[in-house]
Amino acid sequence: MTPDDRPTRALGVEATYVRKSFLLVKDGNVYKLNEVEQLIWKNCTGENSLARIAAGISESFDVTAETALADLTEFIGQLSAAGLVTA
Repeated sequence: MTPDDRPTRALGVEATYVRKSFLLVKDGNVYKLNEVEQLIWKNCTGENSLARIAAGISESFDVTAETALADLTEFIGQLSAAGLVTA
């Protein structure tokens, strides 16, 4: 993955709130997202590059852009492996 990649939500993924928890549901599997992961998910529109999403994380959560990009790339890899996004 490169900073220019633009992740997109996969078809068939349901995003919902249940008792203040943000969940993704696909093929009977449920994934609970924390606050940072929610921000990432909401930006997986195909319009935002990883670099742009990382910059937003850096500004919102007081981490360096480099750390945000590294953690973001790892998380997008996990979402992709689960079939939740295409990168």
